[in-house]
Parts: sequence; structure tokens; C-alpha cells
Amino acid sequence: MPRQKRKSSALAWYIAGIPLLFVCCLIGWAVWLMARSLVETAFPGETPQAQEEGIVVTLFYSPEKAAWLEPLVQEFNGSGVSIGGKPVQIQARAIDSGEALQAILEGERPTVWSPASTLWVPLLNRRWQEQTGATEPLAIYPEPLVVSPLVIAMWEEQARALGYPGRNLGWAEVIAATLDERGWGAYGHPEWGRFKLGHTNPYFSNSGLLSVAAEGYAAAGKVRDLLPEDLERPEARDFVQAVESAIIHYGESTEYFARQMAQRGPAYASAVVLEEQTVVRLNQGAYGKLPQRLVAIYPREGTFWSDHPYVILRGEWVDTEQQAAALAFREFLLSRPAQEKALQAGFRPSDTSIPLQNSLLGPDLGVDPFQPQTVLEVPSAETLEALLEAWQGVRKRVNLLLVVDISGSMADEGKLLAVQDGLKLFLDQLVEEQVRDGQVIEGDRLGILVFNDRISTLVPLSPLKPGDKERIRAAVDTLEADYTTVLYDVSAYALHQMADPENYDDRRINAIVLMTDGLDTASTRYSEHSLLREIEKASAAGRPVRIFTIAYGSDADRDLLRRLAEATEGRMVEGTPENIRRLYILLSSYF
Repeated sequence: MPRQKRKSSALAWYIAGIPLLFVCCLIGWAVWLMARSLVETAFPGETPQAQEEGIVVTLFYSPEKAAWLEPLVQEFNGSGVSIGGKPVQIQARAIDSGEALQAILEGERPTVWSPASTLWVPLLNRRWQEQTGATEPLAIYPEPLVVSPLVIAMWEEQARALGYPGRNLGWAEVIAATLDERGWGAYGHPEWGRFKLGHTNPYFSNSGLLSVAAEGYAAAGKVRDLLPEDLERPEARDFVQAVESAIIHYGESTEYFARQMAQRGPAYASAVVLEEQTVVRLNQGAYGKLPQRLVAIYPREGTFWSDHPYVILRGEWVDTEQQAAALAFREFLLSRPAQEKALQAGFRPSDTSIPLQNSLLGPDLGVDPFQPQTVLEVPSAETLEALLEAWQGVRKRVNLLLVVDISGSMADEGKLLAVQDGLKLFLDQLVEEQVRDGQVIEGDRLGILVFNDRISTLVPLSPLKPGDKERIRAAVDTLEADYTTVLYDVSAYALHQMADPENYDDRRINAIVLMTDGLDTASTRYSEHSLLREIEKASAAGRPVRIFTIAYGSDADRDLLRRLAEATEGRMVEGTPENIRRLYILLSSYF
């Protein structure tokens, strides 16, 4: 009997302990989740789950390489490569070289960076060391993946008018064509109008930086050892300014220029500075059917190789396993099968044992595998900084109206606040009037219109003088959102202001940046049809105005904004409160 009592007592304790055990398990599980969350917050990418998934290599690469690189990333990720028993995965992101440099300085942490040219590497190292106080460079030992020379891409008929292929053309001929008031009439073709040149913004894009560096060398009459003092000579500054005077507008990527050339043909631009690879892709029809073939002009004064380096960054965020994995991917990209695929994408392999003859790189696609004859030396970081500063001083100025929607819907979800920040960032990119050596150097011209059910002038269209930026920032901070939207009316009003002979300046880029988050709800004077007719009138009068539009949020009239941009050879972008600041910076690259 006593034994039976002890059994019952034990059973009772056992039954009573089950809930207690369950509670303890719950507490233990909760503690584990909290600890795991803390680890993920403190050490992103180092959680047990990340370790189980393997080794992740984050790669920033210039968009020109996308057609070659993206299939190779997929192939490598599916090949089962592992380091120490852990599978390797490459996470690749296409991002323009200048934008990637800035992103790294602002805190993004890729394992590998592959800009379009080694020119960007000393710039990153210089700015990284200035910003962090580091004694060692962040990027060393760049290994070229593929190469492509910088060229001036011209329509074949127009190139022949300048003497191609028998004449060895260069920057001197481009300058002569741009400065001649007769335009193409000086070469027997008045129907072609003025000579128009395009290159990307050197702060954003590789071809833009290489263009400005090549102009600097040509201005100095050198092919190596370009120094900051070479750029300070008045004749050198005048040379670069003469080239820049022909620019139709700038831009953030060669991709945009390539698409415009394909869609608009010779009416858009006579010549655009691009990589040879992009000329091949254009002639292949990658961006649409061309009205005629493009040919690559290799400037006789010399040009650069875009060598697309592969740089494993030496930051504390890159561990030894990631370094090993990054090296494995580099060897894969440099293997002969991968290098042969580069030819199919219009690049020249970095593996010089692979022959270029009988490849895509030939006259049929407008290029010459035996060029360039003169290759320019990569300048020092100090000289590159001086080049950028010199370009900012002589770049083609802008005559610009910013048009800002302040209707009632802009009060939602912090929309207006984000736009105000974006406007001030855009303003930072513009140039004020300055005095140099006793001479007044013109700056940009800017005006700001705001609209809801009425149109108001926040800042009259006028030259930017020293101190104006602070006054404009203060005015932008006063904006408030209310009422309805007169989108058609404000677009026509802005166009009339810009196309007015008293305001229009054919020495400048004449443009409107229009941002709206909704449909037209209150216009009384203009419809879409009559607005587009006003655009045609301005162009027929010889005062075309480019309109760049921002469709802000899901309710914006994307179709209308796209048609306005396309009708004026501008661009439409889609914005949100999260990316609107970046979009204003991106659009500033066109000026």
C-alpha cells in the first residue's frame, strides 16, 4: 500500500510538471530568438542561417558588362563551387561607376567592385582615405576582365562627310564641326543642321570621365604625365570648353544615350562618346533597328582603354572566406570559355591569346580591331580631381525650370518633405556665377514654379549668383501642399517661359524638370493635345526645350509624362518617397 501511494504521488508530480516544462521550453525558445535577432542586427550576414546558405560575394559592376556578366553569374552560381565545404553565391548589381563609388563612400559594402575603368580606383582610394583617415588604400591590385577603347560614335554618312575612313579624325575635327556656324552646311549637307555631340556626366559615368580626361590630354598636347597645372593654362581651358559647347545634354549612363541614338537617329546627335563595345551592340540591333550604321572614330590624339577591373575590396567587412570566393569567381571570369563569350558581347578579351580576327570586332559592325594607335596614360588621382573641377568650370551651362506639384495629395506619406530634400540636393549640383582672374564666369540659370489649382513662381528664372542657393533652399522649405492639379496648364506655362526669346539661350541646355503625383484635375486652358501642339511650335521656332518628368507615386499620369518626355527628347523616371532624392540627383546628371 505505501508503494502504491508513492507511485500515485510520483505520477501526480509528473503530470503537474508537464505545463512547467512546456513553459520553460517556450522561455528558452524566446531567449534563443532574441539572441539570434541581436546577432543578425549586430553582424548582418553572419547568422547561422547565412552560414548554412554559404558564402555570399556581393559584386557591384558597371552596366556595360551586363550582357556578358549576368549569364556568367548564373552559370557560376549553378556550378556548385564551394570554399571549405560552403557553397559560394555571387550577388551582382549593375550600378554606374561614379554612383557605385559614391555608394561605397556612403556606407554600402560590396565584396568586389568592377567599374568600367581603372581610372575610378585611385579616385575611390583618395576619397576613402580622406573620409576615413585610413593609411592603406581600400582598392588594390585591379585585374582587367575585358577591355574596350573609348571612341566617338558617328553615323557613317556624317563620318564620311568629315573624311572617314581615309582621314584620321580626332577631337580637333569635332571641335571644328561644332564651332562652325554653318553646321553641316560647311561639309555640303545643310539639311543635317548643327553638329551635336553627347557624352555622359563624368561624376556619374565612366565614358564621361574618360571623355573629359581625353579632352584634357588633347588640350595639353600630351599622351602621358598629365598634370593639374596643364589644365590651368587658358588655352587648355578654352579647348575643353569648345568641345563641351557642342553638348546636347549630359546623362548618367551610356545605356540612355545608346537607346536615344537607336530611337531618334541622326536628328538626336551627330556623335556620342561611347565604348567601342556599345557601338558593336548598337549595330547588332541590341537597342533597336538603326536608321544607318554607326562607326567608331578612334581619336588620333589618343584614347583610353576601358579595362573593367575586378577589385576585391580590403574593408573589414570582407572576411577571408569571401576573399577566397571572390578569387574563385575572378578565375572563372578569366577562363578561356568566359573570355571567348566576351567577344560575343562586343568586348575584347583581356586574354590576349584569343584572336580578334574573324570575330564580331570588324568593319561590318563599324569597328577596327587594329585601333587605337595611341593609348593615353591613366592620370593620377590628383589630376583626375583637377579634371573634374576644370570640367565643372567649363561644362555647358543649363537654363532650367523646376516645376513642382504641391497639390493636396502631396501632403500624404511625407511626399512633399522628400521632394523638398530632393530639390535641395539638385540645387547643390548647379553652378553659381564666379569671378576668376578678374573675369566673370557665368553660372547656371534656374527658376522654380509650383502648382496646384494655381501656378506660382517660387523663384524667377535668373542667373545663379553667389549666395542664391541659400535663399532658394529657404524658399523651398516654405512649400505646403493643398488643392487640385492643373498639370496641362502648368506644363504649357513653363514651356512658354522657356521658349520665350528673352529667356531662351541656345548656348545652354534649355530644359524643364516636371514632377507630379497625380492626374490633371483642374486645367482650363490646355488639354494634352493642345499641349503637345505647343511643344511642336517651340521646336519649329528653333527653340526646342527638353522636358524631363518625374511620375511620383502610383497615381501619377505615367502615360502623359512619358509622352511629354519623348516628344522633347527628355526622359521620364518613376519616383517614390524612398527614391525621390536619388532621382533628383540622377536628373541633375543631364545638366
